[in-house]
Amino acid sequence: MNILKFSLRNVCVVLPIAILFFQACNKPVILDREAGEEETVISLKKKKVLVIALDGVVGASVEEMNLPTINKMQENSVSSFYGLIDTISNAGTTWADLLTGTRLNKHNVKTENFSAGNFTQYPSFLKRLKDQNNQIRSIAITTLPLLATGVFGTEVEKHIHLADKDQAAKDSAVNRLKTDDLDLLLVDFSIANREGKTYGFGTSVSQYRQALQTIDDYIDELVYTVEHRDAYANEDWLIVVTSTHGGKPDGTYGGNGPLDRNVFSLYYNPDQKKTVVPRPLFNIPYDGNFIRFNVQNGAQLHAYVNNPAYNFGTSQNFTVEMRIKSDNTTSDDPPLISNKNWASGGNPGWLIFKQGNHTRINFATNVSGSRLDFNGPVFTDNKWHMVSVSFDRKGLISVYQDGILFHRAI
Repeated sequence: MNILKFSLRNVCVVLPIAILFFQACNKPVILDREAGEEETVISLKKKKVLVIALDGVVGASVEEMNLPTINKMQENSVSSFYGLIDTISNAGTTWADLLTGTRLNKHNVKTENFSAGNFTQYPSFLKRLKDQNNQIRSIAITTLPLLATGVFGTEVEKHIHLADKDQAAKDSAVNRLKTDDLDLLLVDFSIANREGKTYGFGTSVSQYRQALQTIDDYIDELVYTVEHRDAYANEDWLIVVTSTHGGKPDGTYGGNGPLDRNVFSLYYNPDQKKTVVPRPLFNIPYDGNFIRFNVQNGAQLHAYVNNPAYNFGTSQNFTVEMRIKSDNTTSDDPPLISNKNWASGGNPGWLIFKQGNHTRINFATNVSGSRLDFNGPVFTDNKWHMVSVSFDRKGLISVYQDGILFHRAI
């Protein structure tokens, strides 16, 4: 039982030891609790918010750059480098996502034009704040040309648009933070988007790397200005840093690909305990290499490895995990992953295979009559899923679909 085989036609299979990929939680809980405290601290300070929006910043690139300001802020933040945005990732759709907190099926912005937006039924968070308290003072400072009109209305006290002038926008934001008693400031930087479209998105492009470093410097100055306000001791600031969309090395963006949709988000407050949201285990676009098995010349293809590491013996508990993507049903019983001779289900070993539209698990020892067969999860939706099967030598087999218990057999 020391040969591990992989085989399935028209199915993509990935082992988790080979790939780890993610979506971050898009609504983290911001805590007021210091590490080690038993009770929540209720702050009587005046709440204020700084939102820093970054156009065209790929989340994975931010992580790879190891930017000093963002690294320092992470110590008191909820953050993730692996957020996923809407299935359409152009600037219009993603800005509508950001402002309304909904997706394109609700706000209806599907192009880089806001004219079709359903902002009456799904208004921006700025309008919702103003409706709750008309005394709230908010200002928007933007650089993306798209934002000149059509998305900021009377809900902001002032919209300062400085098309493609990031440094001027930073300077304007700094001056506002120094002198103004505003409640919310939104500032947008589009330098990474411009450099990405011209030279390519990604850390392999020097111009894009420099754009990310410039943004990090801008953020450093903004945070410094906030924390040195004359009234800072009586204020409680939440600083949100988030990218709107990513992009590909060829300079394109806007599609459904993982690099187009990968964004970075950070929610910073000095009293926030460090919380990093990792990549999820399932249902995310897969970026990388995978094994795809097909029938060729009437024969099913398979991959195998003859490694003693996969010989678990007769007493060791073990768990087998894999990622699978399938869009079809099968007319026979092709194996997904196995360490046994599948000429007979009674042969010693274990097997996860496809039958019709679902997976199926088979297990047998060298003891006569020990064979066990039962159904696993259904996979025909052409999405990535995680399948985990845990074998307990006391006689318990547990099957998990995307981390949730699907079936347990004795």
